[in-house]
Amino acid sequence: MNVVIAHVSITKNISCGVCGKKIIPEAASTIVRCTYCNMKQKLENTVCSLLGNLTIKGDEKTEKLSIFHAQLVQFLLLAQREDLRDDANRLEDFLLNQENIFVEYDSNKTVKRMTQ
Repeated sequence: MNVVIAHVSITKNISCGVCGKKIIPEAASTIVRCTYCNMKQKLENTVCSLLGNLTIKGDEKTEKLSIFHAQLVQFLLLAQREDLRDDANRLEDFLLNQENIFVEYDSNKTVKRMTQ
C-alpha cells in the first residue's frame, strides 16, 4: 500500500552487550554500567536498536503501526540514508518528509517491509 506518514515516534534503545537488558546511559558518558548484571562497558560495546510507531494515511484508510529495528535499517539501506541510524530525531524528520512510501504490514499492525 502506498502511503504517507502522518505521525511518527522513533525510540533508540541501548542494551547491555552482556545480558541484553536496557541501559540508560548518563549524558556525554562513554562508559556505562548495567544495573542488571553489573558489568561496566564502553558505550560502543552496547547494542543499539530502533523501535517506532507510525500513523500512515493511504487513499482509503489510516492505520497505526509498529516498526522494528530490522525493518527501519532495511528502509535506511534502500534509501541510502544509513547516517540516520544514530539520530532518532533526524530519522523521524526524514520519514515525515517522504511523499510516497510503500508499506507492507501484517494483521498485528507490524511493518514487514517499507520502501520508497
